Amino acid sequence: MQRHIAEYKTLLASDPQPPANLSGEGVLYAMFEDNNRADLGILVGLKMLREVGWQGRVQLWHVGHHPAIDAGLDVEIIDAREVQAHVGGECRYPWTLKSFAIRYGGLQRVQWLDWDNMDVIDPTPLFAALAARPMLTWHGDWSDRWGFNKEIHQAVIGGPSPVRPIQGGTYFIDCGNPAAWKLLTLQRYCDDHCAWWYPANRNSDEEAWRLGIAATGLAPWQEAGNLPWRSGVAWVNEWEGQPLCVHRCNGKLWSDCIPTWHDDLPREAHVRELYERFRRDGGYNPSGRKCDRPATVAAGAQDDRAQRVQALRHRARKATEQKTAQDVYVATMRRKTICEGCPALRLGEVRIERWCSLADERPGQPHDCAHGRYSRWTARLTNLATGKCPAGKWS
Repeated sequence: MQRHIAEYKTLLASDPQPPANLSGEGVLYAMFEDNNRADLGILVGLKMLREVGWQGRVQLWHVGHHPAIDAGLDVEIIDAREVQAHVGGECRYPWTLKSFAIRYGGLQRVQWLDWDNMDVIDPTPLFAALAARPMLTWHGDWSDRWGFNKEIHQAVIGGPSPVRPIQGGTYFIDCGNPAAWKLLTLQRYCDDHCAWWYPANRNSDEEAWRLGIAATGLAPWQEAGNLPWRSGVAWVNEWEGQPLCVHRCNGKLWSDCIPTWHDDLPREAHVRELYERFRRDGGYNPSGRKCDRPATVAAGAQDDRAQRVQALRHRARKATEQKTAQDVYVATMRRKTICEGCPALRLGEVRIERWCSLADERPGQPHDCAHGRYSRWTARLTNLATGKCPAGKWS
């Protein structure tokens, strides 16, 4: 802990400069998982981005899988693993691909979009707004955060945070601005040392941005607009009173289940039309399972007993998943050798069982999976393995 805080402070006292070859403006999307669950969400988001009028560059970063993209959408498809082989750094642990793509995408001004976000108006005016500030973010009650480690914040800035919780589904950053580049350098430190920042301290990427903004003094510049919570399923990022982007954090457009539609979300009817067209044309066959997580109680949501019970059950499940991920990841970083070809994953003397995210069993209970899908946490963690496997099946 103390070593990482000292190194973070050293970076904070430094003066990193952005590369001279950064140019242009662009929107970055990413697929964090090496499977097709996010295909339909990505396809709808990319189509919407072009339909609302964005004519600039678009990059789609992935770690092994991406859907077939219509050439007419003019999307640059980038395999993060190939970039990582040349530059090093971490890009496969959850969320680290965000700062990795921004850092190595070669763009000067960037809008980041999580795969479950989509712009509903042309983002061009917000790139112009970056001329007066290094970063644009939205702030609200981000209930899915792992929880900010106040000890780290106290050690770095000497007191409580002046920055409200950040919504990390979308933000704009001017990488050519030295202040923003310094902030990105601090973010990359947390991501490159993800074993320390994420499971060990139960933080998220939003909290890394929040710490960096507070430490570098960007706080007075970065709040972009309102962030209302709609239908218990989505944040709506607003710019000058208009909806800009919809973050469907509780209503994701998965490829393997049926979303629930909400008429009060911006352009929802057209989003549904695109989703159903891509699902039909691409041959996706979702199960009858609903995609939505239980909606958490938020501003404007109905505060009834059934909803509160659902929210509590969801949080308990998330806590179990995160504890499993933390235990596995710490062990992984200690030995860094996992064989994907074995019936059960083995790590030295540590036995790690896989569990299925689609089954009804509680997380952490090993069983045979008939769905062919295992926990997204375990799947990502095994991708960190290095070495040689007699079976030739390293993750």
